[in-house]
Amino acid sequence: MNRNTIGFDLVEVSPQLDSGQTAAVGAKVIFEAIAALSSRSPTK
Repeated sequence: MNRNTIGFDLVEVSPQLDSGQTAAVGAKVIFEAIAALSSRSPTK
């Protein structure tokens, strides 16, 4: 993520069409995004 990122949005899928795998991938995406945002240097 670049230095100017201030947020993100993860959109859901239809629960009837999902076996739970999308939720697991979504959790990983959120974790990776938070890690990337927290490890960037603060803006001045």
